[in-house]
Amino acid sequence: MPEQARYDAVMSDFSINVPTIKTPCVGICSTGIGDNVCRGCKRYAHEVTAWNSYGYKEKALIEGRLVSLLTRIIENKFIIINESLLKWQLQVQPVNVSKHRNLYCQAYELVKSGPSNIRRLEEFGLRLTAETSGLPLKQVCEDIDQEFYALSVAHFERYFINFA
Repeated sequence: MPEQARYDAVMSDFSINVPTIKTPCVGICSTGIGDNVCRGCKRYAHEVTAWNSYGYKEKALIEGRLVSLLTRIIENKFIIINESLLKWQLQVQPVNVSKHRNLYCQAYELVKSGPSNIRRLEEFGLRLTAETSGLPLKQVCEDIDQEFYALSVAHFERYFINFA
């Protein structure tokens, strides 16, 4: 899917389903030690600092970017093989997922919350892609987080470093 179409789809779905936008902060902020991109939530340092002053539109754009980048990575690691089963697991598991994010992001949050507790990924309506097949789930989750950070840094460097 072309980048603009993917972004438009994320933003369209997002703006319809979310009346307010909470901070994406996960409590692991590295911008205070000089990082341009937070290692926890993957927002840019200026976004972390100014978050409370942003209106809905600015917050939605940031959330849309985060979801779009993360989804691209997750789609290369997991395949949803049974959407109904995954949705059911998201309801019954004692895990707080970001309900406003798409199903891939919710699935990732579910899996990363306790990868060692998941014996058969298929029981959650998921399967690993050929690229990740055979890897422990904990490693797959760590790889997703590292790729998400690297992609966020690349995005920041492309669109902000040269204009500062």
